[in-house]
Amino acid sequence: MVDLSFIGKDGLIIQYEDIVSATGFNIMKYLRSKNFDNVLSKMSVEDILLSYINRKSEDISVWMRDMVGIDDFKLDDYRDSINTFQPNFLYAFKMFDTAYKNGIRNLILHSDFECDVIRNLLGLFSVPIKYTYGDIVPVLNDNQNVTYITASPKNIERCLHVNVPFALTICDDYMYVSKVIADKTTERLRARNVFVSFTGILSGGLI
Repeated sequence: MVDLSFIGKDGLIIQYEDIVSATGFNIMKYLRSKNFDNVLSKMSVEDILLSYINRKSEDISVWMRDMVGIDDFKLDDYRDSINTFQPNFLYAFKMFDTAYKNGIRNLILHSDFECDVIRNLLGLFSVPIKYTYGDIVPVLNDNQNVTYITASPKNIERCLHVNVPFALTICDDYMYVSKVIADKTTERLRARNVFVSFTGILSGGLI
């Protein structure tokens, strides 16, 4: 049997958005606490989280428009808010801790844009974590043979342009992730010799 145990073992990169922090859910929970909308006031926090997980678009502005009719939502307006980016899921904490205990020292949190709030939250982890942001392609090219965990269809698509060996683990708890299966992105990645697997974050528990 071919030994595949070495694949993705030189590091671990976890996407911050929707793996560590459900940012749109955090914003909606804040609006609910301010009695922003009658629809939200009638929903439990659990129902809002369920709606967030089951949304069909990665773009949270689409979900917020459909939920409460917000047409002018801009995440930039919330970038300095610790409430927006507070962690929700224990998954990344457990993964980083386990990786570190198994001798993996190249541990990275990645977000799609630079955010000082996320950078300041690195201290919540019990092991040393680096922070990267922006286009995931150069980050992966600079950290070969890592495992990258994400739920982002746009970043999964970008993985087609990575030129070094790595493993991709797709979080499929979110409904919008079904897009990458429907359009055969995973098949195209495997055709490029990318090791693709799937994981769930909800089973790891909530903070």
